Amino acid sequence: SGSGRFRVAITGERIMRIKAVEGPEKTVIRGESDPDHLGDADYPGCGANAVQCVLYAAGSYGFQLQGFTLADGRSMGGGAAVYANIGGAYRFWLDDCIVTNCVAFRGGGVYWARVVNSILCGNTCCYIGGAMEGGKIYGSLVYGNKAFFPYLAAHRGCYDLKHANHTTFFDHLHIDSGWTTFINCLFYKVYMPNATPQVFHNVFSATSGVDVNKFPADSGNYVVEDENLAYDENYRPIVGHNEAIDFGSIAASETEPDFLSGPDVLGGQRISNGTIDVGALEADWR
Repeated sequence: SGSGRFRVAITGERIMRIKAVEGPEKTVIRGESDPDHLGDADYPGCGANAVQCVLYAAGSYGFQLQGFTLADGRSMGGGAAVYANIGGAYRFWLDDCIVTNCVAFRGGGVYWARVVNSILCGNTCCYIGGAMEGGKIYGSLVYGNKAFFPYLAAHRGCYDLKHANHTTFFDHLHIDSGWTTFINCLFYKVYMPNATPQVFHNVFSATSGVDVNKFPADSGNYVVEDENLAYDENYRPIVGHNEAIDFGSIAASETEPDFLSGPDVLGGQRISNGTIDVGALEADWR
């Protein structure tokens, strides 16, 4: 898992949930750089004394972390904010959290977890998956993540996700598996190389370079010119200027986890006009 040093470690055989009452704006789990490696060109701050934010160990039965900011984690392994090793894949839930300014060799922010109604921004990988590697993501916003090396630019967002639903991606994805599934997601200037995932009711900006003809004709995917996907400073779609509005399919959305009945990732009303937008955020009709 990298340094082996964590702010929070979850082990054991019981279902648990820790909720921050005051939310991610006021409740932070903060990792730490290795002071002896701050100047490293390839892995800044990721030495043996680096501190990751959260470890979820194999053998744990289930755990939900809700309402936290996970920041400044560093790791020579995976997941500087959350490392959920493969034995516990998908049983760790990150809900209503912000993951930011984390650096790891792979899965800069999150490694093999389930992310719900969260924001992944400003994280970095030294190899693959600036925001996240593996796992599943729902109702979340992914932007401003990066890879250190220019030739790994296609890896700066998420690497080899298994499932994504109602998520907005502003960073490139690298998909190696044709079994990856995307439903009701918005891809803005995003490139997905290598494999053809299973995709339903998604919207791609024209500059993403995605050829929807590769997908089944009845899969409901749509390519839109970039200027017709206008959004505000919070990445919320602008009414009258964004063709992803009302294009989503409630029927196609997964019901587990039940993230549609509550607000979106920034607290807006999730379902408007009896339908739903593509991506993480709903347009504000007020």
